[in-house]
Amino acid sequence: MTKFLAILLVILVTGCNNTKQETPAKQSDLVIMTPQGMNQARMNDTLVIYEKVCRGCAYEESTHFEIEDSLNLVKIVKIETTDNNSPDMDGGSIDKHIFLAPVKPGATKLKLFKFNTETPSTEDSLVFTNYKIKIIN
Repeated sequence: MTKFLAILLVILVTGCNNTKQETPAKQSDLVIMTPQGMNQARMNDTLVIYEKVCRGCAYEESTHFEIEDSLNLVKIVKIETTDNNSPDMDGGSIDKHIFLAPVKPGATKLKLFKFNTETPSTEDSLVFTNYKIKIIN
């Protein structure tokens, strides 16, 4: 019995000892922005803001986004539109993924404006979301 326990102990000790060196998985370069708190990113990261637009409404096709950044730390790279609704369904919402790229390091407040018409009105400029961001090297 003691031989059996000794062999079992040796198997467990050698089996649990991983001597192979593995490289950890690379961290994602995608930073999801949130209006709460400080968002931090590196110069090579891609930032994304998730927004929604009503599906089937009058301004579905005309909705566009602009950012205001007093220090010009980030710029909009592209906006992807995703419709996860069934084609035969009326209504719902369409996802808008706004991808931003850092231009230079620093900290700033970013305003994201969502305009529902091609030519923004004064009322449109009153609706925005604030984001705090810190870009590091």
